[in-house]
Amino acid sequence: MMEDVKKINTNTLRSWLAEGKEVSILDIRPIHERAQSFIPGSIHVDVYNKLKTNNLSAFDGLHLDKSIPVVTFCAGGKTSLLAAEMLTQKGYNAYSLEGGLNAWNKKATSC
Repeated sequence: MMEDVKKINTNTLRSWLAEGKEVSILDIRPIHERAQSFIPGSIHVDVYNKLKTNNLSAFDGLHLDKSIPVVTFCAGGKTSLLAAEMLTQKGYNAYSLEGGLNAWNKKATSC
């Protein structure tokens, strides 16, 4: 099922942000990881452990505008696939950030 999940790369996300495109960016990592580094403007939702156990209620408390794309990210881009899949099933236009924060930070430091 997860091969149907839409993915977005860091260049596209950076372009969206630079253009001022409306997008919700969800940081699904544990809070202690967010304390070290995160994508500016992202929203932290503490669902990492629920996603790891395939808990379908992980996003039950989330209320975002479904007309705005949602980009999920974790450290490496694996768990964010689960998040994007769940959000898509809930009616969101969801994407998983390819390579996660690791890819985002590599691009930021290599410029």
